[in-house]
Amino acid sequence: MINITGICTDEYETIEFLDENTSITLNSEMMDFSVNFPIMIYAKLKNGKYNLNTIEYLGTENPNNKIVTFNTKLPKNLDDIKLISPQTYFIEKDGLCTLYPIMKKIKYKKLESFQKNFARFELPNGQKGWLDLKGNEYLDN
Repeated sequence: MINITGICTDEYETIEFLDENTSITLNSEMMDFSVNFPIMIYAKLKNGKYNLNTIEYLGTENPNNKIVTFNTKLPKNLDDIKLISPQTYFIEKDGLCTLYPIMKKIKYKKLESFQKNFARFELPNGQKGWLDLKGNEYLDN
């Protein structure tokens, strides 16, 4: 079990894992899944926004370049973030949303929940379509 209660700094208000607690069991028999590295967690900033980070970045005093590079590519300064499934997040920023990491670009005006393998979306220009679980988009005619 990893405990992160000591990580909070002046920058973060809270840091939360999959179950919105301050600790995580890496191999959970109760939930029947294991978490692959890097482990993504989200942090609520003092300004009310959210950052998606990795435990390796936040839990290491001097993280290596690979960890820093990966962490800098994660979405930052988000308006809202919700856990959808282990390591999949619904994120919102500036009136747009996405399901990260299925679609990394925050670009949808509307994005519905997945029904089987597809989620309905609408882009800011009004174009509608379907998003699959691999991040492929299928625009309506």
